[in-house]
Amino acid sequence: MAAPYADCDIGPETAAHMAVACDRVRRETGLPIGVNMLANAALHALAVASASRARFVRVNQWANAYVANERLIDGAAGPAMRYRRELGAQDVRVFTDAHVKHGAHAIVVSSTPRPPRSAMRSPRRRPFASGAISRLISTA
Repeated sequence: MAAPYADCDIGPETAAHMAVACDRVRRETGLPIGVNMLANAALHALAVASASRARFVRVNQWANAYVANERLIDGAAGPAMRYRRELGAQDVRVFTDAHVKHGAHAIVVSSTPRPPRSAMRSPRRRPFASGAISRLISTA
């Protein structure tokens, strides 16, 4: 595994610190804020958003698995929607990426790769998400 990536879960201390920071930013600025946590930590992001009264979370990989530098990462849709309901945070919107730029969507090479525009139009790829985020395939 290449540094700086760690093959471990985000700890509760990270979510606790993020919640405090997000709450302070929201209070000081009066602006709506959202939460994005690395390593596809959708549950942590929802907990932070609920505690800090953020309006939305961004989840990198929502419905499919992909291979990333950290590990094989599963989509978070099912567990995240159940956790959001448990938190009573149905007002927290979920925005998801249509393509993951730093990982592979398939373990094997597909003979018919889907272009980003096609993935954006496919709601079954993003069940229950509030919206989709389209990014460049690569950054220079």
